[in-house]
Amino acid sequence: MPPREVLVTYTLYPSGNGDLHRAVEGVIAQFPLRNLHWKSSSRTSLRTIQEVDVNLVDLGEVPPPKESVSGSVLETPLVNICFVACDDADIYKNNTRSFIRDWLSVLQSRRSSHTPLIVLVNPVAASGVAASTKNVFGRDKGVIAKLKTDFNTKRDISTLLNLPPSGSTDPAAWPELINKLKESIVLAFDAAILEREEEVKRGEAQRLTIGWNFCTWFLLKESLAHSFEGVNLDEDALIIYEELDAAFLQCLKDQNLSWFGKLGGTGENDDSLPILDINAKPYRDLLISSTISIFDFRIYLFARQCILLGKLGRITEIAKRGQWFVASLARRLLESEASLPKYFVESWTYTACMDIVANCDEWSKLERPNNDYSGLIAYESARSELLDIARVQVERIGVGAGHLPDRYPFQPTAIVAAPPDAVLFEDSAENGDGRTPAEIKPRPTLTNRTIIYALESPEAFKALYADLTRSALSAYEACGKLNSAIRLKVDLAALAEYSEDYQSAYTQFRLLARDCIELHVWDRVSKYAIQSALSAHTQLQLNRDEDWAQLALALLRVCAVTPESKTPSEDELAQLKSVIEGLKELPESRQVLDNPVFHLRLLDSVATASSDVSVTQLAVQVNNGLPLPVRVNDVWVDLESEIFGEITYSSGPVDLKPGKQTITVTCSTSIAGAVTVRDAFVAVGPVGFVTSFPKGQVVVPVHRNLRGMRAVLRMPSFISLDEEPRVVLEVQSGHQTLKGARVVLASLQSEVAYALDRASSDDRTLELDPESIGLGDIKEGSSVAVTVPYTGIPRMELAKAHIVVQYDSPSGRVCSFVDEQTLFLGLPLTVNVQDIFRPDV
Repeated sequence: MPPREVLVTYTLYPSGNGDLHRAVEGVIAQFPLRNLHWKSSSRTSLRTIQEVDVNLVDLGEVPPPKESVSGSVLETPLVNICFVACDDADIYKNNTRSFIRDWLSVLQSRRSSHTPLIVLVNPVAASGVAASTKNVFGRDKGVIAKLKTDFNTKRDISTLLNLPPSGSTDPAAWPELINKLKESIVLAFDAAILEREEEVKRGEAQRLTIGWNFCTWFLLKESLAHSFEGVNLDEDALIIYEELDAAFLQCLKDQNLSWFGKLGGTGENDDSLPILDINAKPYRDLLISSTISIFDFRIYLFARQCILLGKLGRITEIAKRGQWFVASLARRLLESEASLPKYFVESWTYTACMDIVANCDEWSKLERPNNDYSGLIAYESARSELLDIARVQVERIGVGAGHLPDRYPFQPTAIVAAPPDAVLFEDSAENGDGRTPAEIKPRPTLTNRTIIYALESPEAFKALYADLTRSALSAYEACGKLNSAIRLKVDLAALAEYSEDYQSAYTQFRLLARDCIELHVWDRVSKYAIQSALSAHTQLQLNRDEDWAQLALALLRVCAVTPESKTPSEDELAQLKSVIEGLKELPESRQVLDNPVFHLRLLDSVATASSDVSVTQLAVQVNNGLPLPVRVNDVWVDLESEIFGEITYSSGPVDLKPGKQTITVTCSTSIAGAVTVRDAFVAVGPVGFVTSFPKGQVVVPVHRNLRGMRAVLRMPSFISLDEEPRVVLEVQSGHQTLKGARVVLASLQSEVAYALDRASSDDRTLELDPESIGLGDIKEGSSVAVTVPYTGIPRMELAKAHIVVQYDSPSGRVCSFVDEQTLFLGLPLTVNVQDIFRPDV
């Protein structure tokens, strides 16, 4: 592993001095260092290193630097400290100065970026007060002054440490030294980074030369990322890995992959190793030897990026990148599917998704700067999708192994293979290369114990699949992705049905159907849920209650609105027929409003006469949205008028074929005037499917059949002033025979009342009662006049009456004649009075 701390060496002179050892211990106690500010010339902004660990070791314990430059710049010491104890000018001149010069020479011979730092330890005097190192003018004096004169060049590398007494702490003694150390670390780090960046640029510039190796250049540039990560500059390290990823993708695009082995995925445990564990394989050793496969390389690069993103708290980004990475690498693995274990792609995808979720869950528990946990909601959404991807892999394995049926909803989308022009290795993309079967190595086996156990045991598979589905379902519901949750509820219910747990299946499908209707989800899902709920209801042999009726009506609706891409199966048609017959047997009537099952449209703008003189007719178009013919009990249209009340045109029992058809509806009520269409109905037993029309906007004029019957209210031909006033109602049969005719005459004014129980006729005997008059049969082409007494005088001598004649037509149809007539009740006399005056003679 790359170092995660800054290496600093120290040298003591004289080495046996106790104060110097106490000084080293005091410096170590100040670690880790905090708030180091780095402003590099190669970067525009100031970087702040929040905290960095320091490993302070003796210079003699540090081995010489390696020749390779692929390691982190933190592998070599950045700062070398020389602790000296000297308070005598002669000793300094004769011994100490020479030692420091030799020490600097040793450092220069190591040929690594470093910064020297000389620390003069000033012990406390016997009085408890350190000797002063300043003159009266505030300038350094004594040994510290000589150190600065002898060794300071462009920067001050000498500092003074007033060492506190043994056993005591003095916070003021260390800041100057620690600040000097932080400054030295930043300077050395900057110099090392600049030098390494130049090496990377030179290496990249040589990529077109013979002998250039991508893996070697990758390790060189990755050392920058390791260096940044070692001082907790994770953002900068992530940028390096993203640049490396882009460089690899460019090589992939150019098909320039000669530095890699085969596609990979054939190693031991490749389908079960965690992809975010960079220690799962010796990835760096494979890179150094340039024998790493594309499979291993991409996993290592992705893992390094995810680790840095996790430290930065960007959990959602890890999950989203993980989806793309898993899908893209799975597509690439299909190139060598023939050489991989059976179900390898599914097993690896499952393992990868679950490993990403497990690591992200751990990273999500870390503390966030400023306690900002708002991004975890978005992470839950991405997490649910990863769990769903893993679940789908298990589903595909189950279908292939026969643990799940190969039908909807257990038909996940297969991974799309790379196009032929994007295949990396031609020999791995083919199933055969001309070798005989004996020369072909047998396919290896899976190593993922979870998948292996699920393949061996159907019960274990169902338990695994159910647990994964519930986990993904909980995640979808937690982030509010209800439509996606519906899809998983379908799978759980289908699993219960396939396992013959019909009670659980019925409950789940019934609730699922309700959710589908409320959320307006895909009609295909709704149809499947309702069909399965009805099938489970049949298996359980339950009564056809209100729940069944609601499911049956919902099935008709979804069958009508779902476009059939293929002909329904015989089982689906049989179930639909059974549902329709069951609806006809329901005990209570009900109306289905705004239904798409049977839609009616009025074709005629005017009601026309029929061949039967007792009726008028309208043409309507009925659209049967179901995929099978249905025999309905009736099709009728309700019209209304302020004068005539409600008028109904009906068809009687009729067969409705799938699609649109024209049907004639007739009405045996004879009226004359405009009526408005209110509703139209298709009756299937006690269930009426309603088509609503805009209120008062569809007006249909209705004319009487001129060959039909008439009823006319008139005054008698002879009027006796000394008798009770009467009116005459004349009923004419027209071109038909009226059977059992009965008349109702009602006044529309409170001032006038008709005495129907005292009516009379010269032609026949009447059946009288206070409400109506029975006329009996009236032959074709004949008429009957009925004299009806009345009382009262209307205003303006105009009487308004409502006339209803009910009878049976020769075909047995019950018919009515409805009319409102106005009659003048005044005497038919005109009196002219003329006064003539003679002129005076």
